[in-house]
Amino acid sequence: MVDENASFLPILGSFNGPFAFGGQCYDMSYSPERLLSMPIAAYDAQRFQEFELGLKAYDVRSFIRNTACVDGNENGQAIMPARTLKMCTLEDAYLVIAPELYGVIVQSDYRIVGPPSCFRNRIIDREGCIKNIPFRDKLDDVFVGCDAASTNYYHWLLYAISKTQFANFILPSDTQLVLPSRSSLFENRQPAYSLSTYEQTLALSGLKDRVTLLDVGIYPVKNLSYCWHIPDFKPELYLLFSEVYSLFDKFDVPNMPELPKRVYISREKGHDSRVNSEEKEIIERVLQAKNIQKIYLENMDFVTQVALFRQAEFVMAPHGAGLANMVFARPGTPLLELNRQFEQPYLRNCFYLITAMKQQPYCFFNLSKDQLTEEHLLQAINRLKPNW
Repeated sequence: MVDENASFLPILGSFNGPFAFGGQCYDMSYSPERLLSMPIAAYDAQRFQEFELGLKAYDVRSFIRNTACVDGNENGQAIMPARTLKMCTLEDAYLVIAPELYGVIVQSDYRIVGPPSCFRNRIIDREGCIKNIPFRDKLDDVFVGCDAASTNYYHWLLYAISKTQFANFILPSDTQLVLPSRSSLFENRQPAYSLSTYEQTLALSGLKDRVTLLDVGIYPVKNLSYCWHIPDFKPELYLLFSEVYSLFDKFDVPNMPELPKRVYISREKGHDSRVNSEEKEIIERVLQAKNIQKIYLENMDFVTQVALFRQAEFVMAPHGAGLANMVFARPGTPLLELNRQFEQPYLRNCFYLITAMKQQPYCFFNLSKDQLTEEHLLQAINRLKPNW
C-alpha cells in the first residue's frame, strides 16, 4: 500500500475489464435477450440511421424490420442480447471521492478499474497520479455505486441512487453504502441539481439513514464492492435490468392534481437550450395548438418532479438529464424527444432505453439532420396521441 502521508496516489494505468483480477464476483441480476420496440416514425420517410448507430453502440445484436410500416406505426424491433449484472469485491483497494473523480476505484496494484470508474477526469491518467486529495481513515466493507459524473442529475439518480438502493436489498447491514457528502458535491462544484433534490432523493429512496456520506478524500478500503454488467459496453445498459424500475416505483409521493398532464420540459433557463431560435418559434406555436404546458424542472423540488412524470399523459423535451424522470412515468406515457448528435456520428439513446423497458411510446427528431417543421411536429404528436 502507498504511504498515506504522501500527497498523492500513484496511477499505473487502467484495468479495462469490468471485473478486476483477483476479485470475488457473483450475479446480482439477469436481463434476458430482449426485443425492444423501435420508435414510431415522427413523419413519413424519417431517417433512422443515426438512431440505429446509437443502438449499435449499446450492443444491439440486430434489427427486425417492419416492412409493412405505414402511417407512423413502429418500425420493428431491436434485439438486445442477454446480460448479467455482477457484484465484485476487491481487497485492499482505494476509493476516491472528489470532483470529477467520484467513485473512482483503484486496485492495490494502482490501476484504475475502468468501467465503474467511468466519466472520470482523464488528466490523472496522463499525470500518473491523483494529487492534492487528502487520505482518510481506512474503511472495512464498502459498496460504491456512484460514478465521476455524479454532479449530473441523470448520473446521480439513475446510477448513484439506483445502484446504492439495489445494493441495500442484497448486501448485509454491516456493509457501508457510500455516496458523496453534500459538502463534497456542493462546496467544490455546483451540481446540476439542487441541495433539496439531493436530500429528497436520499429520503424517497430509503437511503437517508442507511448510507455513509463521504467527504472529499482517498479512502483505503479492506473490501470494496461495486457492480457492473457483462457483456460490457456502455453504462446505460444498466437500464436494461427490471429491478431499476421496480425500485423507482417504490418512491412514495402524493398525488398533485394541479400539475399539468401534457408537458414540454424546457431547457431555456440553462446554458444550452438545445433548440435554436427558429425551432423555438415552431415549438411555441405547436405547444399552444395542442395545449401543452411548458415546464421548468429547475423550479420544482424532486417530489414534485416525480409526481409530474407519474401523472403525465404526454412528455416532450429536448435531450437532457431531466428526462431521467421517465423512470417514474407510467407505461403508455409517450415521449417525444428532440435529440441531437453531440460531436458523434450517432444519437445518444439512453432515454429511448427507458421508454422501451417501460413500454412507453417513443418518437424522436434528430435536430442535427431533421428539419423541424410545424407540420412534422404536429404529425409526430398525433402519432403518439391519435385521439388529441
